[in-house]
Amino acid sequence: MKKFPVFLMLLGVAFAQQKINITIDDLRQAREQIVGKRETGKFLYNKPLNIKLSEPKWWHVLDRPDEDTLYWNNVETDKIVVNLHDGRDLKDVQSFIEEAGLGEVINKSIEGGSLNFYVFSAPGFKPEDVRQIARLAKEKYSHVIKGVEPLPIYKFYAGCHPNDPIWWDATNNLPVHTASSWSYLLTGVDSAWCYGKSGPYWTVVIDQALDYNHEDISALYGGGYDFADGDADVYPSLATESHGTHVSGTVMAIHNNGVGLAGMVQDTLWFAKVSSDGSGGAVDIVATVNAVDYVTNNMSAYVRTINMSLGGPSYSATFDQAVTDAWNAGIVLVAAAGNDGANAVSYPAAYSAVIAVGSVDWVYNVNVNPPATSIKRSWFSNYGPEIELAAGGGTLDFYDNSQGCNPCQVPVYSAVPYNNQYDYLFGTSMASPHVAGLAQLLFAINPCLDNALVRQILQNTAIDLNPAGVDDSFGY
Repeated sequence: MKKFPVFLMLLGVAFAQQKINITIDDLRQAREQIVGKRETGKFLYNKPLNIKLSEPKWWHVLDRPDEDTLYWNNVETDKIVVNLHDGRDLKDVQSFIEEAGLGEVINKSIEGGSLNFYVFSAPGFKPEDVRQIARLAKEKYSHVIKGVEPLPIYKFYAGCHPNDPIWWDATNNLPVHTASSWSYLLTGVDSAWCYGKSGPYWTVVIDQALDYNHEDISALYGGGYDFADGDADVYPSLATESHGTHVSGTVMAIHNNGVGLAGMVQDTLWFAKVSSDGSGGAVDIVATVNAVDYVTNNMSAYVRTINMSLGGPSYSATFDQAVTDAWNAGIVLVAAAGNDGANAVSYPAAYSAVIAVGSVDWVYNVNVNPPATSIKRSWFSNYGPEIELAAGGGTLDFYDNSQGCNPCQVPVYSAVPYNNQYDYLFGTSMASPHVAGLAQLLFAINPCLDNALVRQILQNTAIDLNPAGVDDSFGY
């Protein structure tokens, strides 16, 4: 690619992709083949945990009003669980069964002891009916009955899919994994979404420009500043300035709006523009350093992650100090490793305060039986001892003779300006926001985490590819 005549350059490339069809769950099964090879025995903590267990809330249903729809929509009010005290059995609650209007026993505990329950049918029961028989049990039969509650509805967390097209088949109302979702699926983020998608903190993207009116970004846009031109307008001045919008979409494209894609996390986005209008997308290094410094000194109370999909080969003590200050303020910094295919990680990724992210391709071959899958370093991705993690920034290389694919190549899919468009780009610029979004997602799920622990979790839960252990191509 052409290098811009400035200190830094953006690290993403446009790509003309082929359309291919991959059946439902093919990609998930392929990913599980890879995950199954990961190193076992990793752990997050090496000190004993002091865990205090809470007592079961046997009468919690009495405090559940009809307005608690999250609860009542996820229980079966026509199936009532009655917990008895140890040593009691069905004959001890016959009067209660009749007075409460319960039906037949449809299930029960098998061991007894502290878990001594029966599940009764209760046709037509509504939330108020459940509360009423719980009050009856507590006030009149508590010497026999320990608690009453409806049967909860649980599900397997195989993945919590939004209804955006690359994740959901609207025609059949089923989750799908299209070729366009490959880089997101590779992170396993759809399973993490079951635990949360948004929290109280913000993400900052330092990049070229942002189409903040885009349908998949506007609702989560919290503002920004143009550090290159000294104004608040971060909108692209040229149609070719797609880099920042694409990166931002990967981090947090809006979920469940039925269009486009679904980003890694659903927090507020703040955008720092560091490319002057009319510069052709060149990076202003002073603007970049000032952007990091501004966020550190003015926004560190609520910003937890900064993504920088840009870089260059030269060390700067000034920039090193800026990212060190940001890290010391509690911010996780993530940057692209560079696109030279060289044994030299670019700055700012190479600074110790920053997580350096390389790019990988996902090879998936259905021409053999069983289908073969693997992950390899993208040909353009820089490598070296500073690489900490790698993510999908290259292509899904899909081999399928029936579709004429040897291979069909699908880069990373995300939003681009203008007029609510989407496109495919590749580069370490595209890999970096997957990691930044995942870091921000950890803060969203558990706001009590600090930046050091988030970084440790990312390291310890990464898929360990060959060679085993930390290496220069994939990091952890």
